Amino acid sequence: MIDESEPPLYQLFAESSAQIGVGSTAVYEGLCFDLETFVFEADGADVLQPLVEDGAASRIESVDELAGQLGSGSAGRFDREWFFKSDSVANILKELERICDTHSK
Repeated sequence: MIDESEPPLYQLFAESSAQIGVGSTAVYEGLCFDLETFVFEADGADVLQPLVEDGAASRIESVDELAGQLGSGSAGRFDREWFFKSDSVANILKELERICDTHSK
């Protein structure tokens, strides 16, 4: 866990090739750096389950499992555009309109 500002988180992402997370949204940011991503099976890891289901991350339960999977390419299909689509304000307004239309029928 990184809980200090030195070195900066994005610097760590830029210098890394893989990341392991449990329940931090920083894992999504790390995916934008094309990091091989693993979710460690622990309390709170269910927050990152969508990444495992989508194939962007692999779930691991031990250091041995991590060692066996590192560099295998088993984690890494991440649809950047789905999570970080450009023009966020317009997208939010469009989605809110869609939700309102759906519930008004």
